[in-house]
Amino acid sequence: MDNHILALKLILEHLGIEPSIETVDQRKAVQKAIYLAQRAGLDMGYRFSWYLMGPYCSSLAKDYYSLADAKDSDPMYHNQDATLIDSAKQVLNQIKPVLQKPAEFTLSDSDWLELVASWNYLIHVSGKSEQEALETIKFEKPRLAEFVELAKQKLRANRTPAISA
Repeated sequence: MDNHILALKLILEHLGIEPSIETVDQRKAVQKAIYLAQRAGLDMGYRFSWYLMGPYCSSLAKDYYSLADAKDSDPMYHNQDATLIDSAKQVLNQIKPVLQKPAEFTLSDSDWLELVASWNYLIHVSGKSEQEALETIKFEKPRLAEFVELAKQKLRANRTPAISA
């Protein structure tokens, strides 16, 4: 397992995101958590584009499949000495509150991550106005549309400029 894959594992663990990819929800959570970590300043070199469930990166998908393969076959996967540097932990600690879904959000944790990452992407990467972003969410993700205000509040409360709404 190379250092890049090990770093992915450590980042996910630090964020409390299960590095398992058996379900669509698990894969979605990994994609959105890493997208938000990168937007907050922890650039791992992944480049995201808009896809069915919001920001998506095919090279990240390749890497989390490599990580899954390493779980049973690579002794480095279980290396207890590997840690993130303090500056990476600081960035991740800043976004942890954004990843926690509010009690009022009645859908899954991965749906919450899809909503906040999608809203951020539409505003900060696609350059849409809030009205245009809302229309995109309503059209492409109608089940999430009623929760946009919750996502905006959570993102605004975060002090990281690249992810604040």
